[in-house]
Amino acid sequence: MNLEKAINELRFTRKFLAILIRRGIIQKVPTDEDMVFLSWLSRFWGDTAAIREHLKQIMSRARRETLLRELELTKPERYVRVY
Repeated sequence: MNLEKAINELRFTRKFLAILIRRGIIQKVPTDEDMVFLSWLSRFWGDTAAIREHLKQIMSRARRETLLRELELTKPERYVRVY
């Protein structure tokens, strides 16, 4: 399976997959192991209880709220908002 198929079937964005590639989590040409991982990850991201538990690890409630509020902002928009 190639990245295009992962984008379409598993509903990941190109930007998200690029982050995974850049951090060395998956390869640019995904192996079978990469695809198993991406399949598992797509199920995890669909589980709101798991995401909620993970967000609880961010100690500051204000920081959690900021992350959620700025979700749709671009990097320049986030920069302007902070400074």
